[in-house]
Amino acid sequence: MRAVADSSSRVPRRRTLVDAPPAARAARAFMVALGVSQSQLAAQLGIDGGTLSHLLNGRLPHRADLMQKVWVALTASTEARG
Repeated sequence: MRAVADSSSRVPRRRTLVDAPPAARAARAFMVALGVSQSQLAAQLGIDGGTLSHLLNGRLPHRADLMQKVWVALTASTEARG
């Protein structure tokens, strides 16, 4: 007779998102307020959209140099809008 495996062992573990750093959460909120899409910002920064997504969602280790570029780009978007 075959042993029946526990059904919970076959269910993939659910990933839990790490809380994004406060600067990343603020950057995302600022993007939304400005109406700047993630793909637009990624293109402006010259990075892949997935990389930006991981940064803003806390799945990529916080990189101060990249966050500074995000803020500079968002500030430029603000100034361009008047």
